[in-house]
Amino acid sequence: MILQIFCAGSIRVGIAPPKLFIRREPGMAIVFWDARVRDFILEASVVLRPDAVWLPIAGPYPVNAGFHEVLVPNPDQLDNTFFRLRRP
Repeated sequence: MILQIFCAGSIRVGIAPPKLFIRREPGMAIVFWDARVRDFILEASVVLRPDAVWLPIAGPYPVNAGFHEVLVPNPDQLDNTFFRLRRP
């Protein structure tokens, strides 16, 4: 018996964003992720809904102890701010 393959292909699975960590300090949040991960943009939004508007937080993102680290000062907004990493 001869087996013929008429079509061959592959599926490329997208790369999942790295884990994002957030540490709260008085008057600020420190957002950080693995420094080996490149090509992601940090974004913030004040709502978490499908129609949310995400605003980029400009880089470059400094590296501290193997993590990209961004200090986000704004004590009034921290309770209502969400962060994500997005690949452009």
